[in-house]
Formats: sequence, C-alpha cells, structure tokens
Amino acid sequence: MKRTLIIGGTGMLGGVVDHLVRKGEKVTVLARSREKFTRMLERFDLSEQEAAFLQEDYFDTSALIRALMEHIKLNGMFDEAVIWMRSSAGESFEAVMEFLSKTCGHLDVFRLHGSSAAYQPLPENHFQSINMHHIILGFKIEDGESRWLTNAEISEGVNAALETRIPVIITGITEPCHRRPGY
Repeated sequence: MKRTLIIGGTGMLGGVVDHLVRKGEKVTVLARSREKFTRMLERFDLSEQEAAFLQEDYFDTSALIRALMEHIKLNGMFDEAVIWMRSSAGESFEAVMEFLSKTCGHLDVFRLHGSSAAYQPLPENHFQSINMHHIILGFKIEDGESRWLTNAEISEGVNAALETRIPVIITGITEPCHRRPGY
C-alpha cells in the first residue's frame, strides 16, 4: 500500500484524494484549512479515517518541514507526493523537495504547473532520489470559447499521470497560446 502526500488537496485535487483512497492507498492532505478539508471529504463521501489531514500553511517553510517530520515519525515515509504550490512559494517547494529526498529515499513527485509552464523550460530536478513528473494544466476550447479546466478535469489529468508515470503530461491544451482564457 502506497503512502501519498498531497499538498493543496482540498480544492482542485479532491478527486485525486478520492481516487487514491478508493484504490486503498494511505493519503495525507496538507492544507491550511480544516474546514476546506472537511468539505472535500463530504463532497467525495470520505471519512477522516480514510485520509489524514496535516494543517499547515506552506508559505511558513520551517513550520511546514516540522509538520512533515512529525507526521513521518508517527505514520511512516511517503512513497509519492502530488504537489500544487503557488510559484511564490518556491523556497517552501525546494525545502519540501530536499526534506523528502533526505527522509523518504526514492519516491515519485508529481508537480502541477500552470499553463504558462508549457512555454518555458521546466525546472531541473536536483535530487537523485526523486523521480520527478510534471503536470501542466492547460485549458479547453468549447463552442469557440476558451475556459480553464474544471476541478474534475484537473483531477482526471493528475490521476492519469499517477497511473502512467509519464515524465511530462499536459492536461487540456496549451496552444494556441493567445486562446488562453483571459488573454
């Protein structure tokens, strides 16, 4: 049974939590709000016994690492992580990657990126024990109108990445660039 850490799992990644729990995996969701976590559980008819909650603001790097350290002491190491962190939390992301690489040994990390990541080089993985996967979130064009992906579509794309283990996967489309919603 895999142990999966999901950072940012109370909103658009709720379907990923649901998918992994139903597969019998141990899931830990790290997020700021217990209220949002509880709503996510209710939306997918899950219980707190099926998905663990780790309350922390990922912008507080030292508190984030302490919380992960304590959780691992009590529950064991993670086998994989799904991470959706804002680009403004780069310091925290690097700290999480360093912590996971030193603490958990070999693991798969699935990092979500916004659509603009399709137009620039993806960040290099500097951690030998981490097998990095990048998931780029695109958009859809329907009836001539572009729109961002729904939470369900995002979760479907992440679940596909978890199953296929492809290094880079694009969910939705990223071209034509000028058709991105709001541009």
